[in-house]
Amino acid sequence: TTMNSNIPSLFIPVQRSCADGWFPKSFASVNRFGAPWKILTLIWILGLIPMLLKFNVNMITSNILLFNALKSFLYIYAYYRLPSKFPEAWKKSWLHVPTSLYYVIVTLSLFAQIALFIYSVRALTPTIAIVSIIVTIGCCAFGLIRSKSPDIKITASVWDN
Repeated sequence: TTMNSNIPSLFIPVQRSCADGWFPKSFASVNRFGAPWKILTLIWILGLIPMLLKFNVNMITSNILLFNALKSFLYIYAYYRLPSKFPEAWKKSWLHVPTSLYYVIVTLSLFAQIALFIYSVRALTPTIAIVSIIVTIGCCAFGLIRSKSPDIKITASVWDN
């Protein structure tokens, strides 16, 4: 049920990514009911993988925590760079705290993410953990490579046409 509830919400960012040029526009083509059938079919197939591989709920949850921890490492990297990358905006921010305190908070957050990452990896089989990490790195590489394309035109809202 957890995975089924995500299907309706997962297609929207992918559909928007097609409109922005990250994926082929044809991938977001809709059927006569207005549903992006190719995206929904892919999400459905991806949803079958855990069932076909006989993943239990704990393994699915650990895999999700692993992906979230890996994603959070990117956020934390950006957080560390924030005060030096945008010094004026940082000084004016209503969330501003002394920079040294800010780095302590971010470092504590990093430790929490490392703990989640270790927990997630230990809860998975080595093969699944390695494959998940490789897939995540592959997705990041795709994003970095694709972001250099002149075809990418990021729009501000998923609700704008």
